Amino acid sequence: MKISKIIGTSLVTAGLTMTSAANAAIVFDMQPTGTNVFGVSSLTFTSGDYTLTVTATSGGSAALLASQAGAGLGVKTASEGGSTWKITQGEGVVFSLEDSNGAVQFSDLALQFDYSAHMFGNENALLDVDGSVSTVSGGARGTATDDSDAPFIAMGSALGSVVSFTANEKNTDPIGEADYRIIGVKVTAVPVPAAAWLFGSALLGLGCIRRKG
Repeated sequence: MKISKIIGTSLVTAGLTMTSAANAAIVFDMQPTGTNVFGVSSLTFTSGDYTLTVTATSGGSAALLASQAGAGLGVKTASEGGSTWKITQGEGVVFSLEDSNGAVQFSDLALQFDYSAHMFGNENALLDVDGSVSTVSGGARGTATDDSDAPFIAMGSALGSVVSFTANEKNTDPIGEADYRIIGVKVTAVPVPAAAWLFGSALLGLGCIRRKG
């Protein structure tokens, strides 16, 4: 009986530990430390055991991505001219998360914007979480004076496996369109199925032990 209790308690502890670890915030840096990347269909960024895959869209069509040191993640369509890669009206990025076991659902998406291409509070974007679309607003740069201390701005807490962020036109500012570059992405991974199964099994086993006791 004592051994059973020890096993049950150990399973609960392991389940709680794995669940807590899976719920930790994960931060991805969108600025390369080496060579800048331009004109690719997708990019991957790693943080610990997690990989964030980013693709680009524009009006439902495929677009191209860039990742620049000192600027971050930008988008451009094949027909768009100029040398500035920014996420402008109708353009967007799609995020999907994986770990070593495969696809992972995530929530609490927060984005960090380039200081010179920031998403302010009078601007908005469309957030599509597994097909459910909502409008999200930006925020102030606060006391930031450059990219190094730019704040993360919460985009929503909805749970999903594929999340897209699409720039929308400005709400109240009549000057120009929205244009952003993303330098950081922060998400919260949900418990992986194995951890959830272990935690549930531990609770069930502990309950049985208690009834026998």
